[in-house]
Amino acid sequence: MGVLHPLALNNRGQVERIEERCRSSYTCLVCEEVMIARRGEVRAWHFAHKNVTNCVGGEGELHKIAWRTIALGIKSAIAGDRDYPVTFGCPGGHPTEFSIPNHSTVKTNKQVLPPLRGDVSVLDTDGKLVLAVEIVVTHDLDPKALAIYRRSNTLVLKYAPKWATVGELRNGLRGEVVVDRWRCHECLQKAERERIAVENKAKREVEERETARIESERIAENKRIEDEKLIQGPSWKDVIVAGVVVAAVVGENLLTEKPKPKRKSKPKPKKARKSSVGNKKGYAPRKRS
Repeated sequence: MGVLHPLALNNRGQVERIEERCRSSYTCLVCEEVMIARRGEVRAWHFAHKNVTNCVGGEGELHKIAWRTIALGIKSAIAGDRDYPVTFGCPGGHPTEFSIPNHSTVKTNKQVLPPLRGDVSVLDTDGKLVLAVEIVVTHDLDPKALAIYRRSNTLVLKYAPKWATVGELRNGLRGEVVVDRWRCHECLQKAERERIAVENKAKREVEERETARIESERIAENKRIEDEKLIQGPSWKDVIVAGVVVAAVVGENLLTEKPKPKRKSKPKPKKARKSSVGNKKGYAPRKRS
């Protein structure tokens, strides 16, 4: 017995779960044959093919249902002018949400990057691939396909679907980044800051080396001039300049020098007049009796 299909495509082109109202005609997401809703009391509710078919479910059918559900969910969101949330963790570890551009084109199982045939490809208005989704069920992404995606530098997500949760893909996708080169906005800003810091550091090092070189040349030139002066002696210009400088300094000192105050001389004591007669003190000699 094959897998019981929990999903089917209604007449409005929308993916519908068996638990919903089931008041429409349905087609199989895999073989596109007519399906009917089985909602009995014995077996689990499911969609069954109306006519006998070779579509019996399985991993291949799960793979096809997954990418068709994603594609229909994106198309429905674009047509209804609403977002189809695509979330993932970028290689830098930042939780990131990718916004699908308006008026995008969704292609399934087409060669967007020849010879690669992607599961779901979202192209912008210029025809540039902006998002690729690969469904992995039994094996991981082929190395050749991974190499092609890496060269394109496009956001590539892989998703491992399960029958119990495949219906959630109609409302959004949470995948895993495949291409490590892809960076989110925060990673790009960080990389730009690091690049600017490296460039500024390199510029500073160049300026410092240039400044050191100029200073070294200046010192060497001054030393050379001093050595030549010692060998040749002072020139007549240097002698004249030195004389002018000395004269200016001496003249400035003379102008700024204060006159010394004159000392007052003490009056000389008067000497006693010597008498021609008498003793040394000037008195008349005493007469002897």
